[in-house]
Amino acid sequence: MSEEEIWCKHFLDSLSIFEVYRDFAGKTILDFGTGGGFPGLPLKIVAGSCYLTLLDGTKKKIAALKSIVRSLGLKNVEFLSYRLEDKNMEKYFFSFDLIVCRSVRITPLLRNVLCCLLKPQGKIFLYKAQQIEDVLLFKRYQIHELKLDILGTRKIIEIDIQDS
Repeated sequence: MSEEEIWCKHFLDSLSIFEVYRDFAGKTILDFGTGGGFPGLPLKIVAGSCYLTLLDGTKKKIAALKSIVRSLGLKNVEFLSYRLEDKNMEKYFFSFDLIVCRSVRITPLLRNVLCCLLKPQGKIFLYKAQQIEDVLLFKRYQIHELKLDILGTRKIIEIDIQDS
């Protein structure tokens, strides 16, 4: 993959959420299934005043992300090396204003935990390409279809958990 493809596929895609939502200042954000830090790290770089938590079940990924965050000098970034369904996540219930999730299939169990992690009035943003059937697990959602020249078509699903 070329450098340009990496920038488009990962960084610009992570920032495509700004086409539909911009109120990140001071918000507590969970990047669920962060992997290599996407979309969380690009969001943190652009919206520096947010409080970011990167969650991934792979300890090696979290260790690498700690090194990256340290080298970038980013502040207010927390790291969790758990699976979302781990009992340890209960201490984070009602902690986040926003949850972002890129290319992860949501199951009924994951849906329940995600909803518990959000503060009242919180929102979930799912980055999706084609497969969006898991969105039907939620009652209130809006599909934002983005057609960006450099990225192609991308769907960002905005989920309001009230009554979900």
